[in-house]
Amino acid sequence: MTIKGHKVQFVREDDLCTAEGGPAAADRLIKANVVVAVGPICSGGTRSSLAAYDKAGITHISPSATAGDLTAPSRAEGPYPTFFRVPVLNADEAREQAAFAKTTLKATKAFVVFDTDDYGKDLGQQFQKFFKDGGGQIVGTPAGYEKKTTDFKSIIANIKAAKPDVVYMAGFYAEATPFLQQLRAESDLKSVPFLGGDGIKNDELISGAKDAAEGAYLALPGTTDPTAFAQYKDKYKAKYNGNAESATFGAEAYDAATILIKAIESVGKDDGGKLTIDLKALNEAVRKTNMTGASGKITFAANGDRAGAVVRFFQVKNGKYEEIKR
Repeated sequence: MTIKGHKVQFVREDDLCTAEGGPAAADRLIKANVVVAVGPICSGGTRSSLAAYDKAGITHISPSATAGDLTAPSRAEGPYPTFFRVPVLNADEAREQAAFAKTTLKATKAFVVFDTDDYGKDLGQQFQKFFKDGGGQIVGTPAGYEKKTTDFKSIIANIKAAKPDVVYMAGFYAEATPFLQQLRAESDLKSVPFLGGDGIKNDELISGAKDAAEGAYLALPGTTDPTAFAQYKDKYKAKYNGNAESATFGAEAYDAATILIKAIESVGKDDGGKLTIDLKALNEAVRKTNMTGASGKITFAANGDRAGAVVRFFQVKNGKYEEIKR
């Protein structure tokens, strides 16, 4: 790929999806002289690295950091003008999940289980708020669990005692896998609906939890333009020989990269064989984004949040995710 005759170089750094890794990865990218960044991925790593990117003037777009307060504005343009994001936010997802639990699952009592990282805490709290606002009752929630937890027996004992209509989990598939296995091992809890979010919907949940995953309900940010997504899906298949439907936040990452590349194309100037980029002008070009991408139509609010995405729901049936039409 070239921009005005200059080859685009891609630099990759892993922040380990942690608050500690975020600033370290940002520092390495800044020292590598990147002009834009796709990421960070997780809310914790994003929160801890925002200041570093902003100080360097590096516009960055996260495809998947969903904690609501990352863009909570102390000024109209948000706390960090260089930060944008394209996913559905936790509050939007949780609002739809709470409504789904009430109207589709007919649940009036929920037990909430959550990862203690920024994503899990925020999503869990948002679900509780909207579920209660809709007339539901939270009948139990633990203090939370740490990543890499594999023993959920004490939490499941509390669930068994609480007798909820739905078990809601805000976290990731790595922990949801043993949780579901242990949950379904209890005869009293075999048929209690399980509802989770985008961090849990992953093919590895099905391959790992196997029969215990059957019947699970998962929510996922969706597209507002099926035609655009179909085109992206074909490209994904040709490039990776994979299914874009199972690549959570893949479309959002593709769109984030597209937005940044288009911004560089619009403001970059060939200066005697060298491509020069005004970082402030680039940031303004991103802020004015108005396009239809793989994840649908994208425009940015003043604080950098995306406007106008949707939430889709799936259920595991016969070892596959089947979308629930609403």
